[in-house]
Amino acid sequence: MKQRDDMKKKAFKLILIIVLFIPLATRGQAYVGGGYMTSTNSDSHDVKGVEVVIQSKYQIKDSRFAIMPSVNMGLLYEYVNKEYLESYTTTLSIAANGSFDIIRSKWVIFSLFAGPVIRWEHTFEPGSESTFNEYEARANKSHEWGYELGVTLDVRISDKISTRLIPFAVQRTLKEQSSLLHQTSYLTLMIGINNTKKN
Repeated sequence: MKQRDDMKKKAFKLILIIVLFIPLATRGQAYVGGGYMTSTNSDSHDVKGVEVVIQSKYQIKDSRFAIMPSVNMGLLYEYVNKEYLESYTTTLSIAANGSFDIIRSKWVIFSLFAGPVIRWEHTFEPGSESTFNEYEARANKSHEWGYELGVTLDVRISDKISTRLIPFAVQRTLKEQSSLLHQTSYLTLMIGINNTKKN
C-alpha cells in the first residue's frame, strides 16, 4: 500500500512538470542549468548542496512582464554543524513565478522574479550509529509551502541561444505541521533556448 502511494506521488509530480512545460512546444523560452545551494532552518541547521534548475519564460506580449515557472531538483549533502550525524536530503520544488524586466536591451535583460512555491524534501539517515553506512528513509518526508524571489541576468548569444545567471535567489517556506521557517538560497548558471514564434 505504501509503495502504491509513493508511486502515485511520483506520478503526480511528473504530471505537474509536464503540464508546466508543454507550452514550450509552441511558444516560450526554456533554460536549464545548475549551481550551488545552501539550506537553513530557523533552528540553525545549515546544509550545503547542489541543484539542477529548469525554467521557462513566457513574455506577456511586448511588455516587461512575463510568467516564469520553475522546477528545482537538489541534493543537500553536508551539514555545516558537525555535531549531527551524516545525512543527505533530496529536494524538489515547483514555483509559479512572475518576472519583471528592469533592464531590457537586445542583448542583455536584467529581471526580478517572485511567486509561490511548493517544496518536497526526503531525508536519508543511518538507521543507527552501528550501521552508519546503511541508509534508510526515515519519517523525514515533508512538503512545504512558501514563496520564491530572486534576480536573473540574461545575456543573449544569438536569436535562439542565451545564458542566464541567477546570482541570488531564495525560497522561504514553512515546514508542514510546524512553525519551522526554512530558507534555501541558490546561485545558478543556465543555458536557454528561445522557441518563441515571431509573427
